[in-house]
Amino acid sequence: MMKIFLSYARGDDETFVKRLYTDLTAEGFTVWFDRESLMSKGLTFHQEIKDAIRTEVDRVVYVGGPKAAQSAYVREEWQFALECDHVVVVPIFRIGKEENIPGELSLLHCEDFRDNANYPAALAKLIASLRQPNPKLGALFAVPNLPPNFLGRPDLMRRVRDALLVDLQKPQVITSADAKVGMQGMGGIGKSVLAAALARNREVRQSYPDGVIWVACGQKLTRDDLLARLRDIAKDLGGDTAFESIPQGQGVLRELLQAKAVLLVLDDVWYAKDAQAFDVLGPRCRMLVTTRDAGILHALHGGHIPVSLFTEPEALQLLADSITTKERPVFVADLPPEAHEVVRECGCLPLALALCGGMAKKRQGDFRNVLDRLRRADLDKIADRASINPQHESIWRAMQASVEILSADEQHRFAELAVFDTEELLINLAERSLVQLDQKTEADGKVRRRFRLHDLLHDYAVRMAGDLKALHGILLDAYRTKCPDGWPSAPNDGYFLERARSHFAPARRESGWVSLLLDLGWAETKVMANLAHDLVADYASALVS
Repeated sequence: MMKIFLSYARGDDETFVKRLYTDLTAEGFTVWFDRESLMSKGLTFHQEIKDAIRTEVDRVVYVGGPKAAQSAYVREEWQFALECDHVVVVPIFRIGKEENIPGELSLLHCEDFRDNANYPAALAKLIASLRQPNPKLGALFAVPNLPPNFLGRPDLMRRVRDALLVDLQKPQVITSADAKVGMQGMGGIGKSVLAAALARNREVRQSYPDGVIWVACGQKLTRDDLLARLRDIAKDLGGDTAFESIPQGQGVLRELLQAKAVLLVLDDVWYAKDAQAFDVLGPRCRMLVTTRDAGILHALHGGHIPVSLFTEPEALQLLADSITTKERPVFVADLPPEAHEVVRECGCLPLALALCGGMAKKRQGDFRNVLDRLRRADLDKIADRASINPQHESIWRAMQASVEILSADEQHRFAELAVFDTEELLINLAERSLVQLDQKTEADGKVRRRFRLHDLLHDYAVRMAGDLKALHGILLDAYRTKCPDGWPSAPNDGYFLERARSHFAPARRESGWVSLLLDLGWAETKVMANLAHDLVADYASALVS
């Protein structure tokens, strides 16, 4: 029998939740309700609930109300459930308006329990829904997590979702514009976050049972980068990865995708030729592109959906969410006048707002200090000011203000992100929204972490760093200490074996790189790490340098 977890806020309508618990139990469901199910097994309240969601339930029913919408505890419950592929989150309305259903859940059908007279009919529909078997979901490949304070934009997300799902169930040829959907807007406006939310949407994943594959592009994709990404896709789909050229890789992917239903997400595309390298879609496949340049979507003959700035209410909600804690929820009405001024200084840009929210949270919600730092930010301190898009000035002010509150040592280490990173520092920076932490809990309970840096923040780190040669050298020296028997004994940590070539030349250590490539031990190490195909790029880099 289906096992259900009730996620709700006690300050909304606990009497209703008790009634729902009783009725679902009477229908034969096993219902996890905190008033009845906490076992006090020596675990914390927080850990016991996460364990229950991960191992004991099939559905999480989110009971929508104003307190639930603001509760950090409730948010953590359903967000954790979304990480678990075997758990389906089912939102229902109880109190208030549609805004009480968070953005990530707003695309799902919500049964309306707000009218008590309609309770029996709404309950019957909910029970019928809960008894449906779990749909098969496409696996997620490299799709980033959503930020802790993600603010959904339901109307925009529905428009993109509907474009991604058009005609998937009909046996007819679709147009190129249907096959490729683009979200276009300026940097920092939230395109990548919206794309990640859509990639994680259950209806989208159900429509692409062979997988949702995230491809990070960016401004400086090389031929080797494109080849590596084509190999990653082939590997994700269980195909051959031994091809040595882009046309060969396209041929392999074209054959793999012909009979599959896959969604390719190309994030942050700067050049049409980069996206065209992945234009090998089968009839049941789609491509979602995020870009700043509408011309790229025209070149791809794809659909174009513009992403606009936040509205002021959305911007204020993001700031309120940013400083909300489990112990102290914050509503928009609670925000001081300085928070409204911060929104105006940021021009309603999501990235700038997230940085300011991170600053305010570290100062217990003090927006006066944040506003003062924003107004004092001196863009003349940033090298090559002429290259800054005027629309980005609020982001650069927010980045400068965020970085300046770090200690001198932390500022220096932030600049080092232009070349490398360390976990302890990154966790600290994630608290300030300077980096994003992607975290996934595996079935065995182990937590896997990955950090991402927005390209504008990376640009800022590069400008701060100045002498990149020295930083590349520091990274190589640090890795050298982890190689007891020379470079061929380097650790297979998912980074260095693949990226070593990108550090030797910038550190002006070309001769050391050539010597390493002449060492058969390096080739043996890469072969043992299943990176034999990557050796070609290593040798090519030596020829270029």
